[in-house]
Amino acid sequence: SVPMLSDANNGQGGSTVDSFRAALYRNGVLIGEGTSGNFQNVPLPEADFRLEADLDRSSRFDFSSKVSAAWTFKSKGTPGVVDTIPLNVVRFTPKLDDNGAVPAGTLQRVGLLTQSHGDTGKVRITGVQYSHDDGKSWRNAGVVGNSALIYHPAGSKWTSLKATAKDAKGNTVEITVIHAYKVS
Repeated sequence: SVPMLSDANNGQGGSTVDSFRAALYRNGVLIGEGTSGNFQNVPLPEADFRLEADLDRSSRFDFSSKVSAAWTFKSKGTPGVVDTIPLNVVRFTPKLDDNGAVPAGTLQRVGLLTQSHGDTGKVRITGVQYSHDDGKSWRNAGVVGNSALIYHPAGSKWTSLKATAKDAKGNTVEITVIHAYKVS
């Protein structure tokens, strides 16, 4: 099951959506595609895999209006062994006011949390970017420990976030959240 959303306690979240698409690639060739995000009993021979997922809920919600992710992983292709697909995620934990916003004109630390599905080993965040124009342009954030330093200029209305991470086994993830939180 593709972990696209989380609740305020970083548990698996759910939501009504406008659209959802997930696609699984083996060595660059599409082998499965659907709108549920669940891939079961898919043969995983020794190969490189990429799983992509895109969720749009922009007509229903202002926050996290679009979320996308891409994971890469390798399969050993062991016959008779059922593998759990190693899906790591990066969750953003900003300190927001009661309206879901941070003050404009401020530099804020946005907490970063990694979660793993399957045996992935330690997950290391390799980059964080932010956007104040709904993902049209991105700026690199400074990453210090388990947080990203993000500047919120006057005139901004929303902050969108993107993070990349890699685990000890070489699996990667890129997560993008459009309209992660407001700027007031």
